[in-house]
Amino acid sequence: MNRGIPRPSAFADLLKFRTPTVDRTTARLARAHTIADLRAIAKRKPPVVASRRSTACLRAV
Repeated sequence: MNRGIPRPSAFADLLKFRTPTVDRTTARLARAHTIADLRAIAKRKPPVVASRRSTACLRAV
């Protein structure tokens, strides 16, 4: 048996690169393969961004 470096054509189908998308929603939906994946995406909540005004109001209460 002679070992060597494999040819790129032998594993080219395993290395399929996609161009990154700006729209994160489209990217998430493209990765969903089942209904369960879609449900998991729907259950995720976006992070809450706290501004200075909202934290000041919370401290005053």
